Formats: sequence, structure tokens, C-alpha cells
Amino acid sequence: MTIVSKNTSFYVSLFLFHILVTFVIIAISNNDYLSFLHNSHGFWNFTRDSSVYHREALQQVDYLNNYEWLKWYTSFAAHQNVKIISLTYWITGYSNPLSFAVINTLTWVLSVILIFKSSQLLFPKIRYLPFLIIIFFIQPSILFNSTQLLRDTFFLLGICFFIYGWVILEKDHSRWHWFFCMLLAFVFTISMRSYLFPILIFSLIGYMSWVIFKKKWMIFPFIVLISLLILYNSGVVNQE
Repeated sequence: MTIVSKNTSFYVSLFLFHILVTFVIIAISNNDYLSFLHNSHGFWNFTRDSSVYHREALQQVDYLNNYEWLKWYTSFAAHQNVKIISLTYWITGYSNPLSFAVINTLTWVLSVILIFKSSQLLFPKIRYLPFLIIIFFIQPSILFNSTQLLRDTFFLLGICFFIYGWVILEKDHSRWHWFFCMLLAFVFTISMRSYLFPILIFSLIGYMSWVIFKKKWMIFPFIVLISLLILYNSGVVNQE
């Protein structure tokens, strides 16, 4: 119980820390302080994609308000993150980047947790190492981008799922635990950067050929995973 309580407190602290940073950054970008770095309307000059995604999300909110689900689903296919942004705007009824703060924070926190747990599994005897490793997520560029309407946070989450998936596979955890982690990894990475699919899929096939040689029971989940990924990617490609 003590360990669970400590973990919960740690995760809650991460959440509150990121929410606080997000509110400070958004507050600055909505006033005249450091105005040479932003437009004073919530968008920073060096993350201009955020304003593009915001405009696209507003258009998708119109589709949702008019119950034009097909248009919402097929529009801006190259920017899948816009669907999540527009849904947040629509559900909250508040079409402002601030309403997306909780989603960004949850995504960032989950990425930290996945890497934290991966390092614990890999180096169980070095207790301080996981805390050193997650400093990566606090470096200015990573932390700042995770507060914006960008694809980077979701893409990074996909990479973290990859890492955690490989680790639990190596540690002989449940085959389906690994399966779902890898499936989520591909969904997040391919959705945000579809051009990486050939590199990721061939890397997976190459590595899994060696894994299956050692663990024959991995054949079935591997075939299911590849089939689902090809089906999903064909849908993404057809949208574009």
C-alpha cells in the first residue's frame, strides 16, 4: 500500500506540475509580456503549426455541431491530432487551446510513466536511475512543446509505448500486454507521422523474426499485430 501511495503521489505531482507550466505558458502568450515571441492571442511564433491546427479544429467543430460525422472524420487526414483537438473543443464547448491542456498533460504524464516503468524493469537495482532518465521530459523543448497544439506529444507517447513494449517483451510478460503496447505505439506514431510506417514495420518484422525463433508462442500475436497494422495504415493512406 505504501508503494502504491508513493506512486500515486508521484503521478499526481507530475500532473499538477505540467498543468501549472501549461497555464503559465498560455497566460504569457495571451498578454503583452514577451510579445515579440508570440501574437498575444495564445500562439507562439516558433510553434506556428499550433495556430494551423487550431483553425482546422474550429472547422471540424462546425462539422460536429452540424452532425456531419463523415466530413469530420475525413477532413485534414494528414493532421490526425486535429480530430482530438476538435473533439475536445466540441465536448467542452470552449474552442480555446486552454481546453486542450488536460489532454496534453495526460499524454505527457503517461509518456513519463512508461519510461519510468521501463527503466525500473531494465535496472531494478538502481533505484535513482528512473528519476534521472525522466529528466529528459523536463528539458525546455520537450516540456514547452507538450503544452502546445502539436503532434509532437502524441508522437513521443508512441515512441514511449514502443520502448515499454520491447522491455516487457524482453522480460517475458504476458504476450497480450506486449501486443497492446505495440499496437498503441504504431497507432500514435503512424497517425502523427504516416511516412514512418515502412521503417517501423520492417524494423518490427526483422526483430520479431529473431524473437519468434526463440519464442514460438509469439507467432500468433505477431501475425495479428501485423494484420491490424496493415489494415490501419491502409485506412490512413486512403484518407490522405
